[in-house]
Amino acid sequence: MAGQFAEALVDYSIYLIGFIALFLILGIFVFLSKFAIFRFAGRTILYSIQIVFNIIATGLLILVITGVFIGLILLGSYQFDLFLVNGESLMFGDQMLIPTAAILAACCVIGGVLGSILFSLLPLSSISFMALVYGASAFSLVAVGPIFLKEYVPAVEISFSHLLLLSLALPVVIFVYAIASGQKRKEALREMNYREQQRYLREEKRRNEKNKGLIFPWITYRKRAQKKRRYH
Repeated sequence: MAGQFAEALVDYSIYLIGFIALFLILGIFVFLSKFAIFRFAGRTILYSIQIVFNIIATGLLILVITGVFIGLILLGSYQFDLFLVNGESLMFGDQMLIPTAAILAACCVIGGVLGSILFSLLPLSSISFMALVYGASAFSLVAVGPIFLKEYVPAVEISFSHLLLLSLALPVVIFVYAIASGQKRKEALREMNYREQQRYLREEKRRNEKNKGLIFPWITYRKRAQKKRRYH
């Protein structure tokens, strides 16, 4: 009996030591937070982590848009010969397909992100803000995209009008995806009873509140400022 108790004590001692260490670390942080220099250091660390999250989110968004552009480029090549490599349609399996889509996606996403930072400083309505962010993405895709294409994939031939069609097709794809996601959510809620629906909605709201301001925080702060102006 004593041996079993000793083994259990050894097994749980790791958790106990971890809890004590965590408690001490939190106590140290609380104590140091009373000093301005340490508060500044703490904010700097938090901002650094937030920057890393935003870079990761931007990278993931570029990957998603790259996939969308691959589909749109293939559709345009098969149907209308819009995207050419050495005079021939850019088809599936071509080595230039993924680099072309990735360059265009990077220009589109980064242009939109930089535009959102710039326009979040202006007192714009939500519709005007989204329109200007989309305009920044489209401008970056149409004006900046060819520069990088000529530098890294010079064999690819894409005209201004073709890039403009690509920029116009992107919001259509996003709109269709949003409708499909909303319909899927409605179907999921329809199959639940009232209690399950309320639990699902509370959990969804909790996730949204938890993630709010973590990714692209300047948009969240802009919305908060809008609410304050509306109530005042």
